[in-house]
Formats: sequence, structure tokens, C-alpha cells
Amino acid sequence: MTPRRERVARGFHAMSDERRKFRADALQGDRRRPRRREVLIVTSAVSNLIREAKTFQIPSIMQVGKSVGMVGLNDSLMDLVAKKLVAPEEVHSKSVDKMGFEALLKRAGIDTKFTTAAKEG
Repeated sequence: MTPRRERVARGFHAMSDERRKFRADALQGDRRRPRRREVLIVTSAVSNLIREAKTFQIPSIMQVGKSVGMVGLNDSLMDLVAKKLVAPEEVHSKSVDKMGFEALLKRAGIDTKFTTAAKEG
């Protein structure tokens, strides 16, 4: 364990990342852009992962941490799709975990044929 990782693990409490996405109805004159938000609250589990240099496991902790207010990227993107603020095709291209996002789309009953076309092209 390095001193730097130890300081980060002790001093880091929460992080929020917010970006704007284009609206599905932007072509109809509405140029407002919805926000997608990721929220990481540093729990003892997250601190331990940082301390032990296992930060690649943080996304799985974020899924478990929904009860304390953590929000992952795919959940945030799926929320925008469910509210019909963005098109599934657009957000799929922005998703880091495309397979996980496709699973969320299928679970919600949204057609994912566009994903096979993207893989072939």
C-alpha cells in the first residue's frame, strides 16, 4: 500500500460526474440536454478497494451501493431512455459497459436490433 493510496482512501468521501446528452426530440426544436449522472459514495468497501489498488472492482460496488445513493453509468443512461429523453441507439454508443446496457434494454423490453448492426458495421 502506497502512502498516496492511503491518503486518497481516507480523505475521499464522494464523487459525482455529470454530463449532458442530446435529447431524442432535439430535431424537433427542443435543444435542452438532459444530464446523466454517476454518483460514487466512498464507503469502507470502496476505501479498501482504493487502498488495495483494486479500483477495477468499484463498478460492482456501485451496483450493490444503490441503497446508499450510488448510481452507475448504465443505470443513469437507462433512466434517460425510460423517460424518452434520449434514443437508446445514442446512449448505447456512449456506454462503457455495452453488454450490461444491452441487458438493461432487453429487461425493459426495448428493441436491441441496432446493437447487432453496430457490431457488424
